Amino acid sequence: MFKQYDQQVFKGFLILVLIFIGTGVFILIKKQKIKPVSIIQNSIPIIPACIYFIGISKASPFVTIRYISPVAAIFFAAIIIWGIKLIRHMNLKQCLLKPTYIIICLLFTLITVDFGTIPIKDDFFTEKKDIMNELAEKTDYCVYITGDEYNWKMWEDYIYYPQFKGLFFIDGNKQAPITDKILLKQKAATIFIDTALNKDDMVKYLSKYLPFKSYDIMYTTPYTYIIWAH
Repeated sequence: MFKQYDQQVFKGFLILVLIFIGTGVFILIKKQKIKPVSIIQNSIPIIPACIYFIGISKASPFVTIRYISPVAAIFFAAIIIWGIKLIRHMNLKQCLLKPTYIIICLLFTLITVDFGTIPIKDDFFTEKKDIMNELAEKTDYCVYITGDEYNWKMWEDYIYYPQFKGLFFIDGNKQAPITDKILLKQKAATIFIDTALNKDDMVKYLSKYLPFKSYDIMYTTPYTYIIWAH
């Protein structure tokens, strides 16, 4: 989760910023310009944010920035507060203080705005996309087996459906006989199985009607099993 936060919120500069601030604080403590008590006092607002960050990192079903974005403002505020503290103890001339603050604010603005110069890789979606591209080359049709009445989970994968010639929708709870002639003629297919359903039961159900001998799990998300049936 830290990696996601660093890449998507700080564009990969978070570790450098923390090292800079940590080094500055260490030097000021050594020179006795600030006391350890001051560090504790100024770190109190960060504690709830850290607890939230760690808790969400452990509890979230998968790694995504939306779960931890609420604490971004607190972390930014803490970094700015400590940045100002360091600058004030650098004994800069009064005329240089405002320009220094402006430069730091501009740097933080550049860090948080993506100009396309630093590519961001989302491991979760990149890996899944690569697998779906591979399956689209091997199979012409995909089958989605839903396990809830609202069918909302299937829309997580809607961007992949156009890669196939067609999509077959099956209610996994009813397990009605599969009679579609096009599907029955296929030598292979990509199958999405809702994780609300028992995967082994669904494979047994499909095996009754479809000609596929193997059902290989290619990828698993919190919502679906993605299977290559062949």
